[in-house]
Amino acid sequence: MTLPEAVLLAVRNNIGLRNAYLGGVLDKYELWVSEGKFVPKGEINMGVNRSRTRAPNKDASMQDSFTLQPQLIWKAPTGADFRFTWNAQGSRGNMLDESGSADLGVSVTQPLLKGGGVSINRISVELARSRYESSRQGLRSTLSSTIGEVIRTYRSLMLARGQLEIERRALERARQLVQTNREQIAAGRMARQDLIQAEADVASREVALASSENSLDQTRLTLIGLLNLDSNIRIHPTEPIEVVDVELDYGRLLAIALEQRPDYLQARLALDNSKLELRLAENDSEWTLNLTASRGITSRSERWIDPLPRQPIGEGWSVGIDLIVPLFDRSQRERRVSAEVQRRQAENSLTELRERIGREILNAMRDIEIQRRQVDLSRRSRELQEQQLAVEREKLNLGRSTNFQVVQFQNDLVNAQNAELNSIVSYLNALTSLDETLGTTLETWRIEIADLPIPAGP
Repeated sequence: MTLPEAVLLAVRNNIGLRNAYLGGVLDKYELWVSEGKFVPKGEINMGVNRSRTRAPNKDASMQDSFTLQPQLIWKAPTGADFRFTWNAQGSRGNMLDESGSADLGVSVTQPLLKGGGVSINRISVELARSRYESSRQGLRSTLSSTIGEVIRTYRSLMLARGQLEIERRALERARQLVQTNREQIAAGRMARQDLIQAEADVASREVALASSENSLDQTRLTLIGLLNLDSNIRIHPTEPIEVVDVELDYGRLLAIALEQRPDYLQARLALDNSKLELRLAENDSEWTLNLTASRGITSRSERWIDPLPRQPIGEGWSVGIDLIVPLFDRSQRERRVSAEVQRRQAENSLTELRERIGREILNAMRDIEIQRRQVDLSRRSRELQEQQLAVEREKLNLGRSTNFQVVQFQNDLVNAQNAELNSIVSYLNALTSLDETLGTTLETWRIEIADLPIPAGP
């Protein structure tokens, strides 16, 4: 399995990402509902009823009735509230006497101060869109964190596999040393008791090999858990462990982070929201001045079921202005002060986050530079240890060295090989951490979170 394949499986299968995506679907539904604020809403209430009553010493009487009450309400972007109502009803008795009536009414209330204006009435929709965008940034953050965890675990698997290969080669060298000792003992150039050192090294290497195999299996299970795969699957990492040099420019990296980091974008959205909330609080403290108008018609019919009676018996209209002046209400001032404080807090948080991002970038750059130097140093150390061991083995063949020295140099080589492998993986992980610091993990792996549609269901 390559690293891109592991990332793709995590995006498809990880349970945490599935739950985060479902949460995004819910947030999209909430936005859809909020954007329907200016869509007309209505209902129809209808019913048919039959009743029977009987008084003492009288015949029973039957009564049929029906009602039909449609209603349509429209909230206009200006804040105007339009209402259309229609109340039709009719009745019929035993003697087939029928009657019907209907009331038709239209009314509008337009706020002129508090609650009036397109910009004020669209704030709730803008807040809903901002909350949805903040939710999408949260999904990006969750996805980036999960991908980062998968990448590090995959590299831990690469590291464990590399360490296993190092231990296997070390065990092979230890066994070759035992074979060389036995040949020298047979030739009379080495005492038999000197063989103990080499055999002890073989036993030590067998224990280390078993420990490396156990570490490899533990890391494999951890990665399988992140990818949500069957625990019996054997994963073999095929990604090469290579060093990739990068150019680091603080100004360019800071600009990228301020455009890409989900937490910074969420902080900017929070500041915009606080400004909108302040506008709402200021508008809420104004006087209530509403312009009202209504028109109504009443009609009747000779038939008991006739939703459209054709004999008007009354009509009327009205126009007026309503004014409400709040007195001694301290809560309105408290709301304005609270909104202003929240706006200032959002500004301070955004400034503090910007400074922290700058420090994090500097730390990530320094860590990358240090890890890169350690890669070169550990590689040079490993090369020198290989040369030193080769020289010491040649000296042992000539009888100018001892098993103790060779075993010591073999252990030093194993340590140098592990140090080089660890330094390379640490350097690659530092690059991954820089991606997370900049908020560019998804762009690096070419993963895009499209705007969610309104589906029929999750």
